[in-house]
Amino acid sequence: GYGSIFSYLIQYNNKFISLSLEPVINFSKTYPLNLNNKEKTFSVLNDVPIDKNINHPGMVKNMGMTFKYSGLMLGYSNYDQWWGPGIHNSLILSNNSNGIPHFFLKTNGYQSLLDNNLKFKFNYFVSDRMTNYAGYDYFLSGLSINMVYNNIEVGRNIHLLSGGYENL
Repeated sequence: GYGSIFSYLIQYNNKFISLSLEPVINFSKTYPLNLNNKEKTFSVLNDVPIDKNINHPGMVKNMGMTFKYSGLMLGYSNYDQWWGPGIHNSLILSNNSNGIPHFFLKTNGYQSLLDNNLKFKFNYFVSDRMTNYAGYDYFLSGLSINMVYNNIEVGRNIHLLSGGYENL
């Protein structure tokens, strides 16, 4: 088959607030396929045609609201993080993964500590409640911190998957 994707990023920014959305128009023409039925371990591979729900014709990407004040940003969005499985792969980092709806608190770029030689930035996020195939709720959260002193930069990232089991 074949297809095309068109999108327009619409943004509004001022000193205290930022709003954005990116409507996506997806068109595809597919032809019938006779595929073998996969079971057990091989039933979850992503080497078969994409489920229509992943890129439905009228989806909205990069939709979010951010409040800005004194070098901090607080908001809610489904902004692309390039984190998660891609459309045709299982890589952790992918430029075609769908954004996850999440709350975030981060700095607006690097912020000075003590003097202008020492700067830092951080980003903390926690996803909306998600439900796994067994029906249990789970959350994804992450924290990244970067420090710069003169021209030396050090950073730390951590991503946590919490929940997903009956007794948590």
